[in-house]
Amino acid sequence: MSNNLRHVALQGLSHYKAVLQLQETFVSQFLASKRGAPLQVKPHVITSQFKPVYTTGRRDAGKLSQAEKDYLTAETPHGRAEFHAALRGGQTTYHGPGQLTAYPIIDLKHHGLSARCYVHLLEEALIRTCARYDLKAFRTKDTGVWVSEDRKVGSIGVHMRRHVTSHGIALNITDAVKPWFERIVACGLADKKATSLQGEGCNLAQLDNVEDIFVEELAKALPGIDGVHQHDTDMFSIPMPDEFAGLLSHIAIIADTDMDELSPDDQNAMSDCLNETLKDLVVKESEKSATGALRPGQMFINFKRKSERLASIGSLVHDEGFIDA
Repeated sequence: MSNNLRHVALQGLSHYKAVLQLQETFVSQFLASKRGAPLQVKPHVITSQFKPVYTTGRRDAGKLSQAEKDYLTAETPHGRAEFHAALRGGQTTYHGPGQLTAYPIIDLKHHGLSARCYVHLLEEALIRTCARYDLKAFRTKDTGVWVSEDRKVGSIGVHMRRHVTSHGIALNITDAVKPWFERIVACGLADKKATSLQGEGCNLAQLDNVEDIFVEELAKALPGIDGVHQHDTDMFSIPMPDEFAGLLSHIAIIADTDMDELSPDDQNAMSDCLNETLKDLVVKESEKSATGALRPGQMFINFKRKSERLASIGSLVHDEGFIDA
C-alpha cells in the first residue's frame, strides 16, 4: 500500500495560534499511537501563510523585555503584528503574508532519520524548490538556505518529541516580508538580511504554487514516501475559534485511517472516538453561540457532509441532532 505524505494546504492567511493547535493535535495522535492507541497515523505537512507574527525560539525564550515585545507589536505603516513564543529551535523571526511556512509532522524513526539528517533534508527540499524557479540556493555554516553569504531566503526551526517532528521551514516568496524583517535581527544574525524569491528575480506570476512544489520536493526527499496526497481541507476553510482546529484535525486523522487494517474492536474504538469528538465540538459551538461569538449552525452543514464520507467507520450515527444542519 502506498505511503503518501498528507498535505494540509491552508488557504488565505492563518492565525498562528490556530495552526499551532492543528499541528499539536497531529503530534498528539502520533504520540498516542506510540503508546498503543488504535490510530494508523500518517505523515502530514501543514502549509500556510500567517497573519503578521513575530515568534521566538527556545534560544530566545524569556530573553525579550516587555519593551521589545511592545515594539514588535506596535502599529506600523504595514499593519500590526502579534508576538508568540514557540517551542521550535532558533531565535526571533517573522512570519506573515508573502512567506510560505511548512510544518511536517512525521516520526523520524519511521523514515530512518536522525535529527541532523532531518534538518539537512529540509534544507535540501528548500534548495530544490528554489532550483525549480532557476534560483541557486545553498547551505552555509548557519542553518537555513542562502542565495549569497549574507542573503537568506529560507529558515528552519524544528521541535521533536519522541522522534515526532513539529514546526519546520519558512520560505520567503515576495518582498512583502522585507519591512517586517528590518525590525529585528532575524535568527540572531546581525550581519545578514532576508531576501525572497521575488527579490532574487523570480517571476511573481509563477509563485502562486510554491507550497505544492516544496511539498513535492519534501516527499521526494523523505525515505519511504511514495508521493503526496492532497488532504481534504474543506473542514479547515471556514472561520473558527482556535480551539476548533484541534477537534477538526482529530476527525481528519480518523478519516485518513485505513479501517481495513484494524480489528473490529479497534474499529469500534475509532467510531466511539469520532462520535465523542463530534459531540465535544457541538458542546463548544453551543457555548459560543450562546454568546453570539459563533453563528448557529455554521459548522453543522460541513460536518454533516463530512460524516457521510466517514459513515464506513463502525457505528457512526446520523440521527443524533448534533450532526444535522
